[in-house]
Amino acid sequence: MIWILSALLVVGGLPVGWAAAHLVHRYTEDPEAEVSVLGPATCDHCHRELTLRDTAPPRWWITAKGRCPHCAERLPFTWLSVQLSVPALWLATLAAFGLRWSLIPYLWLVPVLVVAATIDIRLLLIPKRIVWVGFGVGVALIALTTLPMGNGDKFVEALLGSALYFGFLFITHMISPAGMGFGDVRLAALLGLYLGRLALMMTAVGLFIACTLGVAFGLAVRRASGGQRHFPFGPGLAAGTLVAIWFWSPILSRLAP
Repeated sequence: MIWILSALLVVGGLPVGWAAAHLVHRYTEDPEAEVSVLGPATCDHCHRELTLRDTAPPRWWITAKGRCPHCAERLPFTWLSVQLSVPALWLATLAAFGLRWSLIPYLWLVPVLVVAATIDIRLLLIPKRIVWVGFGVGVALIALTTLPMGNGDKFVEALLGSALYFGFLFITHMISPAGMGFGDVRLAALLGLYLGRLALMMTAVGLFIACTLGVAFGLAVRRASGGQRHFPFGPGLAAGTLVAIWFWSPILSRLAP
């Protein structure tokens, strides 16, 4: 059964990753308002619009070889990486949870984090609608996979984890607004929701891993750019959360008294 589900996740993950890649590249930055704007996805070279059909896997990989269908210039690697990351991360999440109802909300989390982190890398912004849609659907899925099974305490811990993670980063943002954008604070509400669903202490574990990865990623970006480029913290938060989720069982077994 696990092999059948793995195959289904790969087959289903490719179109989800395809749609996610298109959504990522529909966002651009409004420099004056410092917000992300949703518009058509375009080629960075010829600036012509790219439709979903233009980057459909696997035809786009084989026939176009990752290039723009209009000018034949290679598209940014983020187009391909987002498409492939969703099924790959889904398989990792399946390995962590196995055949449990609790797997379902975490499958939803993967494309949300991939989209948020990739947009943050491109624009140094995390769109509000990505976070709040992800959060709203996440609350509904966690409720559906806990409350009917008599696990209301897990649903409460998820909400508490969301509040704690959000609160910690909110205080950090208020102390140093230049050091952390409010988009990261909003994202924390989503991350804490899923970490708290596993166990309330996983919120602190996820935050620790996220900070470690975020600082490492930031130092690498700063060094590569000669200190000229600011670095996004969202990818570190997303990666730290996924790592904590994938290893939640051995982590809890070690931390449990």
